[in-house]
Amino acid sequence: MSCLHLGYYLASWGMFRGKAALLQHSSRALLPAVEMIAEAPANMWTTDVVDYNENRIEAILDFKNALSAVVPGGQSGTLTSKIMLGVFGCVPAFDRYFCKGFNVSGFRRSALRDVQDYYSRYQKIIDDHRDHTINFDGETTKRRYTQAKVIDMIFFIEGSR
Repeated sequence: MSCLHLGYYLASWGMFRGKAALLQHSSRALLPAVEMIAEAPANMWTTDVVDYNENRIEAILDFKNALSAVVPGGQSGTLTSKIMLGVFGCVPAFDRYFCKGFNVSGFRRSALRDVQDYYSRYQKIIDDHRDHTINFDGETTKRRYTQAKVIDMIFFIEGSR
């Protein structure tokens, strides 16, 4: 069931189209990723941009590298970052529009440092826009969008212009 959820999430973001490696697989190919997510260190579930320091950035990159080894097409920083954004909310999705808007070349240590620097400069504005999420019944929850998600939205829009 988790493979289906992750697969449909990735499909909604276009990760099963065109020349994407996932297009040649069923969502069952995501089982190793789901298992890795289930065993992820606790700090992956709680890390947000405000927490970025050298240790957390290293942990993020270690998880990204491990994930890229088990997901078809995982060498793509776009795919691994979309998984990590959708599951943990700890990084922006380093897709074409975000990278263009934020002026980075991909999901790398330097880009994560740049995201942290951006957050430091605009912390109040970003935190003021961390709206509450809505559940499947249309009700507002206590959960708010992460700082990484807000930054992702800002630069996805900027890069899509």
